[in-house]
Amino acid sequence: ASALREAQEATRLPGASTAVVLQLNGTSREATYANVGDSGIRVLRDGKIVYASRPLMHGFNCPYQLAYTRLSPNAQTIKDADI
Repeated sequence: ASALREAQEATRLPGASTAVVLQLNGTSREATYANVGDSGIRVLRDGKIVYASRPLMHGFNCPYQLAYTRLSPNAQTIKDADI
């Protein structure tokens, strides 16, 4: 989540994007992720989906998106992410 927050705060250009970031801990074998929009993750075990993140959408074909908030004040932020 901090990587997405830092990237959005450093952005000064117009445009928007969905995003997903995943971190794997090799010691604990745990995964953590942050997802904004219709990007997503799937966890597979033995060829079967055991977890799927949910898309974050305003409506059909209108996903949440990160953007430079000074140009797009209604853009989502990491606070809106599925973490």
